Amino acid sequence: MAQERVVTSAWATARYLREAAPDLERVLVVGAGGLLRELRAAGFAVVPAASVAAALRRGEPDGWQAAGRPGAVVVGLDPALTYLRLAAAADAIRAGARFVATNRDPVFPMERGLRPGAGAIVAALEAASGVPPTVIGKPAGRLLELAAASVGRSAAEAVMIGDSLATDLPAARAVGARAVLMLTGVTRQEQVEGLSPELRPDAVAADAAELAKALDALAEAAPTA
Repeated sequence: MAQERVVTSAWATARYLREAAPDLERVLVVGAGGLLRELRAAGFAVVPAASVAAALRRGEPDGWQAAGRPGAVVVGLDPALTYLRLAAAADAIRAGARFVATNRDPVFPMERGLRPGAGAIVAALEAASGVPPTVIGKPAGRLLELAAASVGRSAAEAVMIGDSLATDLPAARAVGARAVLMLTGVTRQEQVEGLSPELRPDAVAADAAELAKALDALAEAAPTA
């Protein structure tokens, strides 16, 4: 698949900031290398939270000042998160920097089980700063809208394939897209059965074969122009 056909929450966040705040220059980032690269590619002066945490460790009293007074704090998944990285970001948000989150996924599955997701970090900063973030990825619909626009279509025409009742399904509903829930990640069949009819996905699949059948059925049921 060509690189330009892949839309990530990091790319969408950089694009959103470039369009929503054209005069924004300096950004403090709590996140991994991919998010740093996307923001730099969009023309921002990126300050990694790790460098600000080091300044706080040396005795700097304020994370916002130590970061060069950034106009925004962008938060994604940071596997090397530390208390001082959180402190630096919270300082900047309280000082008035925009608070932007790539997504609110609370966990993500790995081979050895669930690990904290970006949403867990976002929640900690929201609690520490008292400021709600602008969310680009799931459960907000902005990422789906940008992905659909990149191929010249409406998000309402799309089928969202995901494994989370907390983020994937709400994102699909936010843009009017159909949704297939996979049971290969964080959601179990009994959780689906406990949903009220209006909250259930359009289809549920336990594996790739069931996913293929679900997509065929949705395609057959789609209205023709």
